[in-house]
Amino acid sequence: MGEIEATLSQHPHVQASCVIAREDNRGDKRLVAYIVPQPQVTPTISVLRSFLKEKLPEYMVPSAIVILEALPVTPNGKIDRRALPAPEPSSESRDKYVAPRNPIEEILAQIWQQVLKVELVGRDDDFFELGGHYLPCAYQIESRTTIT
Repeated sequence: MGEIEATLSQHPHVQASCVIAREDNRGDKRLVAYIVPQPQVTPTISVLRSFLKEKLPEYMVPSAIVILEALPVTPNGKIDRRALPAPEPSSESRDKYVAPRNPIEEILAQIWQQVLKVELVGRDDDFFELGGHYLPCAYQIESRTTIT
């Protein structure tokens, strides 16, 4: 996580950053980055994500990026990681929805919906941007689907 924070800090529009493995749903950890932009310049999440993808392997790019006015701090001046807010679902990826085009893509989309707990998965959606991650955890698929 330190490497991700250091990379984010290299972006010219980022003043401060913090990355945590957040567990909002029991057993489901994901990387979330929090950034404080430079005054009067706020980069978009897609710009930050592209910047990270250029410098880090895909599995190290956080599934969510939250832009804050300031990072919360404890009374002794350290970042209060427990006070960092849960990320809100991004509308960015919903703007470019493309429906699955065949039965196999439909089955995969249904699996991703169950695993990632999202309502809609399109054929061009990115596993990591939807909240997927490389961190190990146990997922239970509610129903089995047979491909014939």
